[in-house]
Amino acid sequence: MKRLLILLVICLHHSSVMPAESQEYVVKAVFLEKFTNFIDWPKESIAYDSTKPFVIGVIGENPFGKLLSDVYSSQKIFNKRIQIINDLDTSHFQDCQIIFISRSKKDKLNEIIDMTKDKPILTVSDTEGFAKKGVMINLYVEKNSVKFEVNEPAVRKSPLKVSHLLLNMARIVQ
Repeated sequence: MKRLLILLVICLHHSSVMPAESQEYVVKAVFLEKFTNFIDWPKESIAYDSTKPFVIGVIGENPFGKLLSDVYSSQKIFNKRIQIINDLDTSHFQDCQIIFISRSKKDKLNEIIDMTKDKPILTVSDTEGFAKKGVMINLYVEKNSVKFEVNEPAVRKSPLKVSHLLLNMARIVQ
């Protein structure tokens, strides 16, 4: 966690070296880890299985590039190594604790939501309108800051338990 904060600070201070979009995705990558501090997966889920990695999958075009792999190469979530799966296909959803849904999957969004809604999988995106369509957390930029919105009904219907602290920090979408 300390390394993530250091990386974030370095990136924010070297904005002239790194394009704004890259900085944005570093912040978004850090948000993915931060969300895990406010979410409880069911105790029987693989999120707590110490023999398996914590898996973050990206479905569709990866806007992070190598960032997720770079940022999480030496990090841990729940004291477990983190595995990043790019180009995730639907047959591997059950292996993931977090799925980032790219805007390139706009035409498949309803199908993805249907496949994940009853599973202990946190769905995250950064595409306008995706939260209203059922993605649990949607990242967005407002006044040069990365913020997030939460689809509270989608979260409540899932097996995940989200802290009120996270909900208090979010813009709530119905």
